[in-house]
Amino acid sequence: MKPFHSIALAAACTGVVLLGWAVSGDSAIQEAAASLGPGATAPPAALAAAAGAAAVDKIEKPRTRDERTSLSRRLAADLAGAGDLLQTLKQLERLCGSTAPGPCLDEVLTGLSAPQRQTLTDILARLPLLGPRLSTLLMSTGQPMLDRIDAISRMRAEVLGAANAQLLFGRQEAQLRYQAQLEQFIERDAARLPLAQRLAAAETLRAPLLQHDTAPSVDDPNERARQYQLTLRLTLLDATDEADRARLSAQVRSQFFPPEQVAQLARNDRFDAQQRDRMATYAERKLAIQARYTGADTPAALQQRDAELDALRREVFPDSFQP
Repeated sequence: MKPFHSIALAAACTGVVLLGWAVSGDSAIQEAAASLGPGATAPPAALAAAAGAAAVDKIEKPRTRDERTSLSRRLAADLAGAGDLLQTLKQLERLCGSTAPGPCLDEVLTGLSAPQRQTLTDILARLPLLGPRLSTLLMSTGQPMLDRIDAISRMRAEVLGAANAQLLFGRQEAQLRYQAQLEQFIERDAARLPLAQRLAAAETLRAPLLQHDTAPSVDDPNERARQYQLTLRLTLLDATDEADRARLSAQVRSQFFPPEQVAQLARNDRFDAQQRDRMATYAERKLAIQARYTGADTPAALQQRDAELDALRREVFPDSFQP
C-alpha cells in the first residue's frame, strides 16, 4: 500500500465540514473547508525556516508504541464497520503528522489486513473528489432536513462507493436522520399520543442510530441527561399554561434528580422568567423613548435621549451596574 499524504486526511475533514454546509446552507463553512487546501501565503524566510524545523520535529518525534498499536487496532475495527472511521483518520493525522509519511504511519498501517489496506487506499483516492461534487448540490434551508440528508448521502455513495460512504459517514448520517425524524414526530404526531407512547415512539426512531454505537448504560451521565431532556420535552406537550408547565417540569425532574436539585432547578426557572419579563419591559420602554426623539438631530436632544436610555438600563437591570 502506498503511504498517503495529509491532503487525503484534509479531504476527510472537509467531508465533515461540507456536511454541515450542505445541510445548513452556510457558505462560510464552505470557505472554511476550502482553506484546508494549498495556497496559503508563505511566511517570511526566517519564520519559514523555523516553521519547517518544527514540522520535521512534529513528524519525526517518536511516539510510544502503545499509541500506534492502539490506533492501528481502532483503524482496523473502523474498517470492519465497528467505529467512526472519519474521526480515526483525523486522530491518525494528529498522531503521525501531516506531510510525507514516516515510520509512525508505516507502523500504524502494518496492523491492517490486506483487504483493509485496499479499502483505505480506495477511500483516500476518492475523498478529494467529494468536496467539489458536494459543492454542486443546490439545496435550500426551506427544504426538509431529511431530503437534504438523503441528497448528500446519495452523492457520497456515488463518489466513494456505497460501502466506503457507510464506513465514513454512516454513524453521522444516522444521528442526523434521528434528529430530523424526532423533530418531525414532535411537530406532527406526538401531542396526539399518550406520554408513554410518545416516549416509546421516540426510542424506536433512535434504534437505527444504536447500530453504530455501543448500547448506552443507564448509569452514563450523558445518557441520563438525554433521557431527561427528551422526557421533559415530550411531557411539556401537555402543558396548558405556565403554572401547568412548572408542575409538569417538577414532576419530570423528580424522576431524574434528588429533591435539592429539583428545588434549585425551580429557582433557576423563576430567575429565568424574571429575566424574560425584565427584557420585555426594557424593550417596550426603550422603543417609547426612541419614538419621542424620532427626527431629533441636535446634540442636546441626542444627549438627552442617551441619558434617558442609560437611566432606563440602570432602572431595569440594576445588578449590571453594581460597583
